[in-house]
Amino acid sequence: MRLFLVIFLFINCLYAEAQNVGAFVNQRDQFYIYDNGLLKQYEHQPIRNFKVGGDYLIYENDRRELIYYNGGRTGILSTAPDQNEIDITDHFLVTRINDLLTVVTPEFKKTISLRDTPKYWFGDSLVVFQDYDDRMKIFFRGEKKEIDFFAPQRVKCADNAFAFVDNNGIFKFFEQGYISEITSDRVRSFKPSRNFVSYIDEYDTFQVYSNGEIEELSSDVPKSYVAGDHIMAFVDEYDTFYIYENGRLKELQNQSPKWYKIKDDMLYYVDQQEFLHVYYDSEDIVLESFEPKRLMAFNGIIAYQDQEGYLKGFYEGELFHVNDERCNFFALYGRVIVYQNGNEEYHIFHNGDTIY
Repeated sequence: MRLFLVIFLFINCLYAEAQNVGAFVNQRDQFYIYDNGLLKQYEHQPIRNFKVGGDYLIYENDRRELIYYNGGRTGILSTAPDQNEIDITDHFLVTRINDLLTVVTPEFKKTISLRDTPKYWFGDSLVVFQDYDDRMKIFFRGEKKEIDFFAPQRVKCADNAFAFVDNNGIFKFFEQGYISEITSDRVRSFKPSRNFVSYIDEYDTFQVYSNGEIEELSSDVPKSYVAGDHIMAFVDEYDTFYIYENGRLKELQNQSPKWYKIKDDMLYYVDQQEFLHVYYDSEDIVLESFEPKRLMAFNGIIAYQDQEGYLKGFYEGELFHVNDERCNFFALYGRVIVYQNGNEEYHIFHNGDTIY
């Protein structure tokens, strides 16, 4: 997900580990950052925009400086934010500033490619890119390494793994620093997870590669499939809804859901009766008998408004009424819910309780 800072964006979603940072601008244009129990005002002049991802936050101040925040520390990324492209992961920022592909953390700033407008893909802890010599390389665990002498045909990243089709059409999977060759047959589509990859081969067989083995899930092309960190869900040709978890296939429903999504290791969906479900910790839970008009999700957390406008949350196994008043606005930043009541005051819900 890429951000061109010409546009004012509030982003709720992004990748998971700690993720205890949230932010808001109140009705007096004061900018506050919440970080794991501490709420503090930053900047004394109105900011232009901000974005939260993981435990990182970036914002543009009134002096047109692009600032990043992490762990109580701030730093200047750029003084020309309109020309920048910023991606936020759990562990670092991936930036294209002055056409230089650079990884930024509070500890270091490393330019990993000098190529103009480089082509790249990223997960929470890795960046895959075509360098100036067109070779395929990776930045992983603080180091840059060459993966292939030639540019790949296709690449898709998970959090700390990726799958790709190399220049010769061979389908491969990178996990834990090692590359496995899966097949030389043509692959129609694929979606990697942290420790397995789901794919449809040229014979329309739906398969999973995991722990060095290939397992057939269906002899026909699924109608849809979605992959998370350690789970994958799909609807087969007969509209049966399945989940694949821990190397096992389990039927969830004998009819396809109205829609379904996965965030990390949590599946959530609305069935044909418009009941809202969450599949969490190997259990399928019905949250509501209606489809919320607005919903945001993170691994183990769902925030939504009920039919009366009250804010509710499924929070790591428990269902909460987040507030006792109708909600004007809410945003989910990782494990932090920021919301505004009718009096226009902002509040923070974190670790199962309203903190501020």
